[in-house]
Amino acid sequence: MDGTIIPQDEIVAISDFVRPKGIKMHLDGARLWHVIAETDIPLKTLCAPFDSISVCFSKGLGMIFPPPFGPRSISALTELQVHL
Repeated sequence: MDGTIIPQDEIVAISDFVRPKGIKMHLDGARLWHVIAETDIPLKTLCAPFDSISVCFSKGLGMIFPPPFGPRSISALTELQVHL
């Protein structure tokens, strides 16, 4: 989609439509940080419509380490949110 930011109300509408049908939604958050910077929508709000999320710290943040997985991931994201 070439960097297009889909409006949050459309994401919520899609989620509301598919969840009753048992369909799960996944957010490929490789550029999630760009969306936060561009829209000022909090991370928690952006992620709420999704059942699973992947994030990348090397795109947008310039950090060179792998995406978080497991119990430490929650801690890492919490620390990151403090700095956002």
